[in-house]
Amino acid sequence: MNIVRFDSGAEFLREAESFLVTNEAANCLVLGIATQFALYPGLATPAPFLGVVKDKDQVLAAAVMTHGARLVLAASESRAALAALAEHVAGVARTTPGVHGPAPVSQWFADEWQRLTGDPVNPLMVQRIYRADKITPPAGVPGAGRRASASDRDLLIEWFTAFDLEAFGSMSADTPARVDSYFEMAVRGAYIWENAGPVSLAAYSGHTPHGARVGPVYTPPAQRGCGYGSAVTAALSQHLLASDRQFCCLYANLANPTPNHIYQTIGYAPVCDVAEYQFSPVMA
Repeated sequence: MNIVRFDSGAEFLREAESFLVTNEAANCLVLGIATQFALYPGLATPAPFLGVVKDKDQVLAAAVMTHGARLVLAASESRAALAALAEHVAGVARTTPGVHGPAPVSQWFADEWQRLTGDPVNPLMVQRIYRADKITPPAGVPGAGRRASASDRDLLIEWFTAFDLEAFGSMSADTPARVDSYFEMAVRGAYIWENAGPVSLAAYSGHTPHGARVGPVYTPPAQRGCGYGSAVTAALSQHLLASDRQFCCLYANLANPTPNHIYQTIGYAPVCDVAEYQFSPVMA
C-alpha cells in the first residue's frame, strides 16, 4: 500500500472524491475541509495533511488534518489501510492530538496508533451523523427565520462561544475570525430564528459535491423548550435544499438525546456513528 500526499485541496479531491462520494454524508467533514481548501487555498496555512492510502490504483482510505486539530478520517472498509496510514502519520506528525472518524474506522486507527507509539488513547465524544433529503418543518413554533448578516456579528460570536463551551468544554481564540468566515465564504452561512428578537441559531459550515453540513445549532438556555432549535434548523435546511444542495447532513452528540430526537422529527435520518479519540503523547 502507498500513502499519497497532496499539496492542495483541489489535488486531493481529484484523487479522492470518487472514493469519498460513495458514502458522501459519512464523509461530509473530510469533503467539506478539502473543498474549503480547494476554493480558498490561502487558508491552507500552515499546510494541512491531505492524504490517501492506495493499493495499486484503488483508494482504500483518506484523511485530512489541519494545524493543531485531530486527524479526520473518511469511512473505509480496510483495516490494513488504516494501519498503513497510522504508521505514516506517526512518522510525520508525532504530536497529532487525536483522531475523528466513522466507527469503527477511528478505533482501528487509534488501536494502531497506540501500538506504534505507546501513547495512551482516550475515547472522547461519540456523535451520530444524520442526513435529510426532505424537511418537515415543526408546526406551531412562533417567529420566523432569516439569514444572518454582518450586523449580527457580535451575537454570533457570543452564541458560537457559548456553544463551544457547552459542547466541548472550551472556547476558541479565533471565534471572531470564524464568525467572519460565515459572511465571507460561499460554503458557509447562518440562519437566525426570531420571535420578538433572536432566539436560536443554525449555521452551515461546509459543502460536499451534492450536500451541505449543518452546524452548529444553538439556542440560549432561557429560550429552550419552545421548538426554536427545530424551527431554525428546518428553515436553514429547506433553504439549502431549495438552492443547489441535494441533501443536508449534521452531527449530534449521542450523549444528548434532545437533538437526536428533534432532528429526526424534521426529516433527518441516521447515517453512521462517529467516534473521537484523544492521544496523550508519552514524553521522553
